[in-house]
Amino acid sequence: MRVLDSILLVDKVESSRVHHEKLIKNFDLSRNVFAIEDGKEAFNWIKAAYQSNRQLPSLVIADISSSVTDNFDFIKEIENSQLLGVRKIPVAFLATPNIERDLENLRKIYPFATKPLDEINLFHILHATVIPLLSMQHQKVILERQKFLEEQNAYLIAENAALKTNIIELKKRRQELEVKFSKYKNDTFSY
Repeated sequence: MRVLDSILLVDKVESSRVHHEKLIKNFDLSRNVFAIEDGKEAFNWIKAAYQSNRQLPSLVIADISSSVTDNFDFIKEIENSQLLGVRKIPVAFLATPNIERDLENLRKIYPFATKPLDEINLFHILHATVIPLLSMQHQKVILERQKFLEEQNAYLIAENAALKTNIIELKKRRQELEVKFSKYKNDTFSY
């Protein structure tokens, strides 16, 4: 069930835009996903949408690490713009893991996740930005999807641990057999 009209992705890295767009589409969260390269282009896109009475994005997810100033300026411009009237567009930021520790203050102001975006971080962003604005039915759907993903993730972690244990046991057994049969290694049989 699609719960958002549109999501606007702002990221200079094409592979990130493609990955995040596929993730959002796979979960059928939004009717439309728009991927734009930089903050200036994104603001112009929003401005054009507003002026032509098109739907504004329900959520903006912007990469902060590829163009910090550009995307910060974009967000400030959205927040300070009289252009959009009373409607506030929820915003979340993404960053690479190595920049995350340097942007702790950002986390206090905006929802924040590390790249690449995954299912769990996507749901955290939704919780922090748009879920409070959704109907109870839409909230229930998102919470059920999140619970399913968390259960699936826990199962996969447990299964991975079990597989590692099996691999260790198989390696030990192989070593035992190699030692046991090593005495036959140099034997030759003639017919």
